[in-house]
Amino acid sequence: MDFELSEEQRMIQDTAYKFAVNEFEPIAKECDREEKFPKELIKKAAEAGLVGCYIPEAYGGAGLGFLETALVTEQLCRVDLGLNLVVFTVTFGTENIMFFGTEAQKKKILAVSCKRSGHIGRRLYRAGCRDRRGRNPNQGREGRERICD
Repeated sequence: MDFELSEEQRMIQDTAYKFAVNEFEPIAKECDREEKFPKELIKKAAEAGLVGCYIPEAYGGAGLGFLETALVTEQLCRVDLGLNLVVFTVTFGTENIMFFGTEAQKKKILAVSCKRSGHIGRRLYRAGCRDRRGRNPNQGREGRERICD
């Protein structure tokens, strides 16, 4: 069994690391010191194909696997852990839609996740999610089950 990275995987690592050096380093200390959330960084990362990189190309992602996603995360964390979280929390939770969502949900939510800033929770609310009793998920939580149309 060969555990060496492929040439493509090494290129992905290199791209992610160069992105982090160019985009994270100049703002990392300021973001930490002033507790800033650099929304513009999400747009730049999306343009570089780093946001939602595991999401299939059919839904606007790069179509990489989870190993490649781990490689990207590792390289971004080498430069700044906090800014890595800014980039990766945008698509937090999309795995559930990717694996268990309907085709309509995938088209509605996944494509937007790769292109825009804003977190999945807000997109789910806008996409018609409700709890099992038909209420807005932001109106209180008696149960834990959520249903998305």
